[in-house]
Amino acid sequence: MFRNYFKIAWRNLGKHKGDTAINLVGLCVAFTCALLIFLSVFFEFSYDNFHRNGDNIYHVYTKVSSRDGANQMTSAPIPMAQTLKETYPEVQFASPYVSRSGNVRYMDKQLSLNLRTTDPDFFQMFTFPFTKGSAQTALNDLSGLVITESSAKALFSDAEPMGKTVQMKIGDEWLPFTITGVVKDIPEASSITFDLVSRFEINEFYTVDRTNWENWNHSFYVQLKDNTNPADFEQKAKPFYEQHL
Repeated sequence: MFRNYFKIAWRNLGKHKGDTAINLVGLCVAFTCALLIFLSVFFEFSYDNFHRNGDNIYHVYTKVSSRDGANQMTSAPIPMAQTLKETYPEVQFASPYVSRSGNVRYMDKQLSLNLRTTDPDFFQMFTFPFTKGSAQTALNDLSGLVITESSAKALFSDAEPMGKTVQMKIGDEWLPFTITGVVKDIPEASSITFDLVSRFEINEFYTVDRTNWENWNHSFYVQLKDNTNPADFEQKAKPFYEQHL
């Protein structure tokens, strides 16, 4: 029975070759577009899903009201992250974050890499797997430098990167830094990318502004402890803003 249905359908397709070709091409195009849209949406929704603590990590923003209306900004003064962590037990980790270029040289090789400056909490919060060194200790030293595998390959070729001393340009000076950790290359679906990570204190503005609540020069992330309601914490933190800002 089904065989007869198939023969009849095949004969009808053969009698109307032009319509059949148009319908088949349209079906293929529609199916391809649907597949591409699905893959694109799937990729977008996969962003940052590899972080184990992702559900508890927040990029902090502040709503600033002025005569021109309310604006939301992610920049913050230097004392803010640490003071917030010390004030509220709900904050497990708090880490400043600055994106900048890192001009690095080793022996006769010099590279311009993507540098992020932060603090030891950063690798406690975010899941960037270490292949050498430890997330717990890599940024304990002010001269410590964490590098990705591909950047280590570009800078050191096949040599062991751990413990190597490199020169990095900070302001107008070339200062020594030691490779204290190597992480796997950053996944494509990551909103945070880098080639190098060093301590926040190396920024030129740090010494002048470390106690200054009026210079908003970086962003920061916090990780709230398990079972902390972010909406409740947001309300609880309002006096903090009133006190310091």
